[in-house]
Amino acid sequence: MSNKIKKIWELTDSKENPQIGAIKINDGEFSGLVYQYGEVNFNEREDGQMEVKFKYNLIDNPNDMEENQDMMNFMGDILVELLDEQLGEGEFRSHVNLDDMPDTPDEVGNQIIREKIEQEKHRRDGKNFEEEE
Repeated sequence: MSNKIKKIWELTDSKENPQIGAIKINDGEFSGLVYQYGEVNFNEREDGQMEVKFKYNLIDNPNDMEENQDMMNFMGDILVELLDEQLGEGEFRSHVNLDDMPDTPDEVGNQIIREKIEQEKHRRDGKNFEEEE
């Protein structure tokens, strides 16, 4: 994933739905947009590639941006980057009991986002998860 994308978005708390974190775009074409991911599905295409389909909830759209394919592609890129960071770097909190994880993709995706927000808060506070265990 492009580092350029990472620099213009951040994980944030959601006043509308505080149990689930949100994504805030800080710069670029979609600046000011705040949204949450809903149900996330991974499907294998006939060519063997994986595609990601997701639902989302716009929390704040201060510039009344049109919801179009460019916006969906951008949100998809952020979702893939977020999941890649969680799973690819081994940062997914190892003390999460998978038996306690909800069964639906929507709830699992939301749990990952909540965990990432906690990590970001700890990083800002200068803590890491190993110190807490």
